[in-house]
Amino acid sequence: KDRPTLISGMFGEPVYTNGELDIDAATGRVQRTRIAMALGPVRAEMTTSYALDQKLGMWVPVSMHERYEQSAGPAPEVITVESTYTNYQRFDATVIIK
Repeated sequence: KDRPTLISGMFGEPVYTNGELDIDAATGRVQRTRIAMALGPVRAEMTTSYALDQKLGMWVPVSMHERYEQSAGPAPEVITVESTYTNYQRFDATVIIK
């Protein structure tokens, strides 16, 4: 509702967003997020779903759906993207200070 916004346009203009979170009331875990925004004739929406990764023992993103729509000009355009995420790995490091 106010500046600065988290997202800026190509020329630094504020991009206001709206969205929603699906949260498990019993655990507080985020199960899905959605964010939508518009800048001039361009509209974008991204939805991310989360699930428990048994190997890591934590909730991680498992899919993301993106939709971009541009309504200006003689030929409106729509771009959709579906991404899935798998095979998460934990990386560890050991440091010894002498």
